[in-house]
Amino acid sequence: MRTSEKLIRSILSEKEYTSRRGTAILEEIFGTKTFSFPKPVELIKAFLKVATNNDSIVLDSFAGSGTTGQAVLELNKEDNGSRKFILVELEKDIAKNITAERVRRVSKNLNGSFEYCTLGNKLFDVEGAIDKEVEYADLANYIYFTETQTNLEKKQISGNFIGEHNEHYFYLLFKDKGQNTLTKSFLKNVVKNDHKKIIYADFCTIPEDILQVHNITFKQIPYEVKVY
Repeated sequence: MRTSEKLIRSILSEKEYTSRRGTAILEEIFGTKTFSFPKPVELIKAFLKVATNNDSIVLDSFAGSGTTGQAVLELNKEDNGSRKFILVELEKDIAKNITAERVRRVSKNLNGSFEYCTLGNKLFDVEGAIDKEVEYADLANYIYFTETQTNLEKKQISGNFIGEHNEHYFYLLFKDKGQNTLTKSFLKNVVKNDHKKIIYADFCTIPEDILQVHNITFKQIPYEVKVY
């Protein structure tokens, strides 16, 4: 549903809509030329005013210099909106040093925030089964995100402990598929407090009453996902 019935003209010739203006804005942010022919912020804002609501999610699959992120942040500040944006950039150096860095810098002045993520190795094959070459950190990140809807910082991982969120502690026992068993001997590795502990493994030999005493919930490693 559009926020406005206003239509955009076929030709936008004003200076604020030119790539020259986009270059000037980017140079103001970085102090030097960093990207060729960046889109101007006002152009993207003009599109957003017509095509989005105050709470829309905006996806830019070819993020480039990050103009879309800045446009969303500026428009939110202007109309008190709560739009969110997802930017995708395949060139790693551009993504890290230009796209993300631009959004990081403009966010400080626009009361915005964002999270920078990198794409890891694939977890599941076309049949929905876990990939044979999956690494521990990638599986840990998948489980952590599934549980918390937030991304895992790899520096949180310590042995089988993969992270904590909202007073929940997460553990993953994973070496080879089908050979990861949660036993009583593992309890010495579990944090001793009243918070909830969620432990992923293939099997569990600990009786349910002992799990309850330690406030542990056992979950099986999700080796497959539903393929639609």
